[in-house]
Amino acid sequence: MTDTLVHESIDILSNSRHFGSKDKLLDEAVRTLLEVKPALKVEIAVELYKKGTISLSRASEIAGVSAEGFKEILAGRGISRVVKAPSMEKIKKEVKLILKE
Repeated sequence: MTDTLVHESIDILSNSRHFGSKDKLLDEAVRTLLEVKPALKVEIAVELYKKGTISLSRASEIAGVSAEGFKEILAGRGISRVVKAPSMEKIKKEVKLILKE
C-alpha cells in the first residue's frame, strides 16, 4: 500500500460507522498490532519506564514478563534502574504515625 492509500484508508475508516473517530481507529489498530506482535509491548514498556511514566512493576506487566525478567531486559539494553527512596521527612512522618497507633 502506498502512503497516500494508507492515509486515505485511515480517513475513510475513521469517519465510518465502525469507528467514528481517528482516535478509536488508532486505538483498535494499536491493540491489534500488539496482539500480532507482542514483542512490541516490551518496546513500549521499556520506553515508558525510561521516561519515568510507569513503575518497574507496571512496565513488567505491560511487557508480559515478571519483574525480574523486566530487570534482565533493562540490563541487557544497558538501562540502569533508579530506585527512589522516600525522603527523610516522609520517613519521619510515617514513623510518627506508626508510633501514635
